[in-house]
Amino acid sequence: AKIDRFRVLIDRQAINSLAESIKLQTHQQQMSGLVKSDMLENLCLLLWTAYERWARGERLSSQRYIQFAVDTFLDLLVAHDGLKKSSMVDQLDTRRRLEQREPELGHELDRIGRLTVPEAGVALIDIAQRKLMARTPELAWEKASVVKQWLQGAG
Repeated sequence: AKIDRFRVLIDRQAINSLAESIKLQTHQQQMSGLVKSDMLENLCLLLWTAYERWARGERLSSQRYIQFAVDTFLDLLVAHDGLKKSSMVDQLDTRRRLEQREPELGHELDRIGRLTVPEAGVALIDIAQRKLMARTPELAWEKASVVKQWLQGAG
């Protein structure tokens, strides 16, 4: 099981301590999954796959890959402290309440969902560069630039 928050009103069987250990394990698993050096490359691969499917006329599948890329981008932000700290954060779903916590970013990501796949890919790399490049120079930004240029030429 995974939990982010819980409340035990009456604890007759040590449920509170069990829930607390599951919560701790959930957070540890979440953070260990986020701290991967190849997440930016994964983002680029998702955008590339989205474009290839879009170019073959697989519109629904390509839009799904854009959404996977948005999730990966949000995971990158969480892993590198790129989102504002808030009590509204849902550790299991970074999209939850994003519009309330960071309205500008929420608006930008919502807009990306309405763009063509090449435009969405370029916009997502732009946002990633703007929000993360300065704090994560060790990531493969040169690869992201290559994919961005490729998408700009493909669009």
